[in-house]
Amino acid sequence: MTVLLLLAPQGSSFSQVVDGVIRTYSKMNDFSAEFVQTTQDISNQRPTYRGLLYLKAGRKMVYDQRSPEPKMLYSDGKQSVEYWVVPKQAEVTPLKKAEDERFQLFQIPWHPEWRNQFSMFEEPKDLQPVTAGNRLVRAVPKKKDLPVILLEVDPVTFLIHRFVTTSPDGETNEFRFTGIKTAPLDKAIFEFKAPPGVQVIQNRQ
Repeated sequence: MTVLLLLAPQGSSFSQVVDGVIRTYSKMNDFSAEFVQTTQDISNQRPTYRGLLYLKAGRKMVYDQRSPEPKMLYSDGKQSVEYWVVPKQAEVTPLKKAEDERFQLFQIPWHPEWRNQFSMFEEPKDLQPVTAGNRLVRAVPKKKDLPVILLEVDPVTFLIHRFVTTSPDGETNEFRFTGIKTAPLDKAIFEFKAPPGVQVIQNRQ
């Protein structure tokens, strides 16, 4: 019991938690998890989406939405693909011109200079983590047009289990991750291959 108390997550200082997250994700090449995404806009609607998320260093991503309707987002590091299962349609866009914020959000912890994108890191006293024992980190961006980010972190593994953004207009976007794995992922899963009968639209604007 004494040993367990000495190793308790609460013993980590706030700065150690922030440094641990930065160190962990700077060395991480692969990430996969189940997700639940909940958004809340200014009309107070709260749609919820569920699925699987795969990330790989080099800005590679697969966002596999399973409900309420199947939809997928791909990034191979160069181009993005938004694929609607119904109707059978896929839109291909150069990644640097892709407007879906998820392509940018999921890369923030992996950015080698991500600490420098924020003016302040703080541990909010007015909020509690969803999972007891986790720690909260609020990151305030230097640019006023970027969202404030709240991270819920496991202080033992330094993995991010919850990711909440609040935009300047008050819209929130929350992601909760379960079943997190960091085992190597096959590069092939990040390459979109259009199923038979799918219309592919090339968007170069």
